[in-house]
Amino acid sequence: GISADPFHAVDIVKGNLHVKNCVISSRSQACVAIHGDANPIIESCKIKGGSEVGILVSETARGKIIDNDIEGSELANIEVLARPHLHAPIQIDGNRIKHGGLHGIVVHSDGEAIIKRNEVHEHQGFGMKLTQRASTELEANIVSMNHLGGIEVSDYASGSLVKNRIYGNKGPGIMITTFATPIVKENTILDGLGVGVHVKSEGAGTLTDNWIFQNCKSGVLVELGANPTFKDNRVYENKLEGILVQEKGKGLFELNEIYNNVLGGITI
Repeated sequence: GISADPFHAVDIVKGNLHVKNCVISSRSQACVAIHGDANPIIESCKIKGGSEVGILVSETARGKIIDNDIEGSELANIEVLARPHLHAPIQIDGNRIKHGGLHGIVVHSDGEAIIKRNEVHEHQGFGMKLTQRASTELEANIVSMNHLGGIEVSDYASGSLVKNRIYGNKGPGIMITTFATPIVKENTILDGLGVGVHVKSEGAGTLTDNWIFQNCKSGVLVELGANPTFKDNRVYENKLEGILVQEKGKGLFELNEIYNNVLGGITI
């Protein structure tokens, strides 16, 4: 095992280091810090108990984070604020990420990432948070049982959320807010204790071909100046309205299937 006090346990500034089958923890800063122009592979490691962040990716770094167990960090389990120039962004693929004190994965400050096939469970914040002009591709992830919600996209963030399964979160399955404009397509959003999809505070974006069902509140809530495009979705068997638009909410809604919601289909 590798641990460190008071620095990063593994600090990668440059080169193509391949870190595999290690157990890594830190009592002070990140368990793994990837920065500078580094392009490493972090593979099949157990990264746990970071007193700050499990893996921190910053500056112009890139690389791959694949098939790791990442858990128990006091803040985010993975934090990305890197924006590589002329290279593909960091790839986060096939990891099991759980039990963080804040978010599972957070991408912010113009950060870029490709995030696929991860299991993200039981964080005190959101499973994934994309904010401050982050540009991120999320595909085929499983996001469940997080306290604040499944995925938040906020503060001018963009990118795509495609074919994710989002269930059993205590807050909204997906929240879009403060001028974020994601493409949200072919996701399954179910069994949440809150709203399935919540678009608010000038959030927008395009939501197509999603399945939103059996949530404990409304399937979709649009409010506070939000203005999404909502097309070809199926919204059913939610415990309140299928779609609720209130408090200056706007949007384009067409060709959706809305049925068997307890308080009706659409309420404006």
